[in-house]
Amino acid sequence: MLCLLSAAVTTEATLRGGWEPIMNLEDPHVREVAQYAVSEHGRLKQLQLKLDKVVKGETQVVSGIMYRLVLAVEEKGAVVLLCLG
Repeated sequence: MLCLLSAAVTTEATLRGGWEPIMNLEDPHVREVAQYAVSEHGRLKQLQLKLDKVVKGETQVVSGIMYRLVLAVEEKGAVVLLCLG
């Protein structure tokens, strides 16, 4: 499994500290972060990847929001799992 790092905007309402599960994997912001991570990973590895779905996710508040995501992505017609974070 391949792991990358992704960060987004800080939310003051969230407590700083440990990893918290993402309750709504269909949230548009979560999908946007996932799509960006898949696009960047594909660009860097010169692969044509397409996001299928967010399988699992966690967030952690540090100086921004850190994401750990398990994604189902399509590569050359096959769906594979990609671990980002």
